Amino acid sequence: AQDVLEVLNAERVKSVYIVGVCIGHPYAVQVCRQLLISEEMSPSNTNTDSSGIQLCGLTLVAPFISTVCPCSWRVARLGAFVPSAVLYASTEAMLSLASFLVPRVVSGNTLKKLVSPEEAEYGGWMEEDYEDACQILLQCMEASQNARGVEARLGVSKIWQTHVCDKFAVESRCGLVLQEALKDENPKNVVSEPSIPIRIHASSQDKLASLSSIEWIAKRCYGNVSIQVEEEIHSHEVMTFFGGPPCNPVLLHKIVQKWGLGQ
Repeated sequence: AQDVLEVLNAERVKSVYIVGVCIGHPYAVQVCRQLLISEEMSPSNTNTDSSGIQLCGLTLVAPFISTVCPCSWRVARLGAFVPSAVLYASTEAMLSLASFLVPRVVSGNTLKKLVSPEEAEYGGWMEEDYEDACQILLQCMEASQNARGVEARLGVSKIWQTHVCDKFAVESRCGLVLQEALKDENPKNVVSEPSIPIRIHASSQDKLASLSSIEWIAKRCYGNVSIQVEEEIHSHEVMTFFGGPPCNPVLLHKIVQKWGLGQ
């Protein structure tokens, strides 16, 4: 988060919208926390100082939910019970194997099987798009090789729920709603209006970031904001591609338009 702030300050950015996708969820929220602190510390709460960057909004797309949630991804919840040394060794071994196998197995045709006909029509996928997306995926995997082990272990950790998301709920005035209050049929009675606009996009058929887990985090930490369910998208993979091929990320276009940008 601090690295992001340093880049924004170096570029003299005065206002910003944050988007978090999948496991980028806690990273995005931590950046928002830093920006909120930065705003509070700026002189007279104005943005005349380089440290006072205005946070205009937060968008989460298929956010991965921590293992504190009882309906988060089952594999991650099982991993949370594995001793840390065993978890470290197993994730490193699996990622090394994936680094060897994926470039030899994944192709445009493989990726095409992950995209349903309805998703292909919605995103305007063409035959050449699958090969382009495959090449980008492989390049990203190579560039992020050192980080993937950390992110795999982050996925099973409960720490970022309490140290990042829960703290953001308090600092953004969303109101932190713990397990007892979540049973309330009308949780809006125990939360307040967030100090920044928050939008969440999800797929009802996403198995990794299930709609029920996203509803849980929305009630607990994000002011019970309404969740935009993308009915045209049927999988987590296509959600993380913003609903379309790299040349036409239709969901990202929708997000930008909703914020009134790119006019």
